[in-house]
This record gives sequence, C-alpha cells and structure tokens, in this order.
Amino acid sequence: MKKSYVLILLTCLSLALQAQKKNGKTPEPKIKVAQVVFPTMVWDFGNINERGGYVSHDFEFTNTGTIPLVIEDVKTSCGCTSTQWPHDPIAPGAKGIIKAVFQPLGRQGSFNKEITLVTNTAPSGRVLKITGYVIPNNNDVGEMYKYQYGNIAVNTNVLNFGRIPDTGSDSSYIGIFNIGVKTLEITKIEAPANIVVTKNASRLVPYTDLTLYVNFYPVKPADYGQIKQEILVYTNDDTLPVKKFYVNADVFQDFSKLSKSDLKKAPALQLNKNAIDFGDVHYFEYPERSFQVVNKGKRDLIIKRLVRSCNCIYPTIDKMVLKKGEKANLKVKWDLKNIVGPDEKSFKIISNDPKQPEIDVQLKINVTP
Repeated sequence: MKKSYVLILLTCLSLALQAQKKNGKTPEPKIKVAQVVFPTMVWDFGNINERGGYVSHDFEFTNTGTIPLVIEDVKTSCGCTSTQWPHDPIAPGAKGIIKAVFQPLGRQGSFNKEITLVTNTAPSGRVLKITGYVIPNNNDVGEMYKYQYGNIAVNTNVLNFGRIPDTGSDSSYIGIFNIGVKTLEITKIEAPANIVVTKNASRLVPYTDLTLYVNFYPVKPADYGQIKQEILVYTNDDTLPVKKFYVNADVFQDFSKLSKSDLKKAPALQLNKNAIDFGDVHYFEYPERSFQVVNKGKRDLIIKRLVRSCNCIYPTIDKMVLKKGEKANLKVKWDLKNIVGPDEKSFKIISNDPKQPEIDVQLKINVTP
C-alpha cells in the first residue's frame, strides 16, 4: 500500500514538471544589483542662528543589494552646502553615511537644498534634502552693517554665490539699515530676469532695518563660467538715490544625469598643448600664438565660452562646434601695452566635454624694451 502512495506521488510530480516545461515557465535567475536604502531622505534643521556656524546631519544608509554599492559622485544644488561620503565600495548588508553640511551665514529665511547621489544602483540617482529656517542675527548693528551707502548702511554690496550648476539656483540677502533722520522708501528695484529680488518692507523709519531676499537662477541657455551682474535699488535718499549691488556666480554644466551610455558617446576635447611661452617679445609688438583643438569623442563638441583672466589677451577660435575627429584653430593675441618684464596670464575653455568641461591654458611672456 505504501509503495502505491509513493508511486502516485512521483507520478504527480513528474506530470507537474512536464506541465511547467510546456507552459514555458522556468525559474527566473536572481539579478545581482546594489540597492541603497535611507531610513529618511529629508532632514529639517528647524530654526538655526545665522551666525551660529556650520550645521550638519548624517544620512545613514544600508546596501540591501547583492553586490557592493559604489557612490560615484555627490552633487549639491547650492554652494552653501557641502558633503562627505564614502569613496570605497559598500559591501552588501553594510552601512554608510552621507554627511550634509550647511553654512547659514548670509542665508536668512527658509531654505530647501538638494543633494543628488550618483550610484551603481538602478535607478542610479537618489536625492536627499535638507531644510530649515535661518534666523537673522541683528544684535550688533555696527558689526552687521559695515558699508555705508548714503544714508543707509548695508551688510554687503557684493553677493558672491560661488559655483552653481546650470540646473540649480542659490539664494542670499542684502540687509539695509537706515542711519538717516528721515524715513527711507524703496521706490523700484531693477535686476536681470534671472535674479529675483523680494523685500520684507518698502518703508524704513530711522534706525530700523529691512531685508532684500535675492534668488539667483542661471540664465537659459546658460552663460557658463564667471557671471557678473548688477541690482539697482531706487530710493528717496537725497545723498545717493540709486544703490548698486553686484552679483557674482560661477555657472557650470551639470552632467550628473548622464547615463554611462551617454558618457561613452560624449565629446572629448583635446588640446595639442595646455601652455605656451611667448618668449622674449619687444613691447612694440602684438604677438600671436596658436593652439589646435580636436574632438576625440563621438558626439559634437561645443565650445561654450572662452574666459580670459585679463583684457590684455584675446583668445579666438575658428569653430565653435566640432564633429567627431574635427579640428579647430585657437589663436591668442597679447596686447603688451603697459607691460614690461615677465608676465603670466591664462584663459579657460568651457565646453560640453563631461570629463573636462573647463580647461585652463597658461601663457607666459617676457616683454623687452
């Protein structure tokens, strides 16, 4: 009797396996992947003092995948935020930390900053966020408002935003204190279209202050490299009605969202030399030297901009778009007016080459009488 039961059981198993084969169902192979899991991807610092120094938070994560996790890069949306992350692979089941550091000085008001991770996971991108509110510190007026503009004092007349990706933005503020004897009125604010300025008041009685909140967005299409712009604030101040503020930023192209396939097909800029020594040149001359630029990549190489360190040098290129294998001539002229003896200058080539989007070219000369 027992033998009959065993025989029946084996027959059923055999029939089940044959049916599975007929239906085309086979066990799916396990895919080996890395997976990064964060218990929390948003951290709120709450209220922080503007002059309280840096604040930081550790985003802890775990590799829940089956292969080592590799963090290839970490991008921030603002120069006020920096990061620290492990550069060695994270084994399956192991933990790691992404440290986010925020500088509140000059960042009054609410903030919401993004931190983008580029990893070997699928999908490769992960976005962390830090938020909070920076409380202005106005306890010491003399220390806070150091620069006088007619009958007002300001905390700064220059906003330096640092490096900003063309996909990002940044914010800061201008503090204004009325040191005059009459009420100050702001009648108009002029700013480029990519700079948004708002204010918390339009009228300022003597010995009080107000704040101009400034948000900077790279222009579209982006003008890469060092950007210098101005904000004009019109007032009823008899001594200096128009207040001028300067805005500086260094805009760079964000390649963080390019896939590995895109990177393999990307353009690649190659120079035949990264420096030129003009040698001894008489100061009555107007010397010129040449470089050769080649696109060693697969897609079109686009020269976005040539940025010079001095108005005395004039770099020009005969092609701004180079197809695969195409060459271009880059020439540099040097105006020797008011130059005697050895001198050094440089210029920067900004392109859509993701591996080296900015290349510095060094120039040397010795001007003889």
